[in-house]
Amino acid sequence: MNENKVNINWYPGHMAKTKREVKEKLDSAIEKNKDATNSNNTDALAKALSLVPNGAIRIAIKLLSFLDRYGAMPKAVISA
Repeated sequence: MNENKVNINWYPGHMAKTKREVKEKLDSAIEKNKDATNSNNTDALAKALSLVPNGAIRIAIKLLSFLDRYGAMPKAVISA
């Protein structure tokens, strides 16, 4: 079973007003990501981190935490 992260952008001007609109937006996002060949930024980030050797993964995560703490996290990582 493959899992994908579904990221839905809820812009203030495009907020759903009813439960039905929220359900429709969620359903369309889920259908879009059901394809097993479909990959998103989260998949790409996970693959990049999986290439890091096991001994260095802790350093990579600490570096990302440090960057996040001081507001220097790259937008590509945040959006993933």
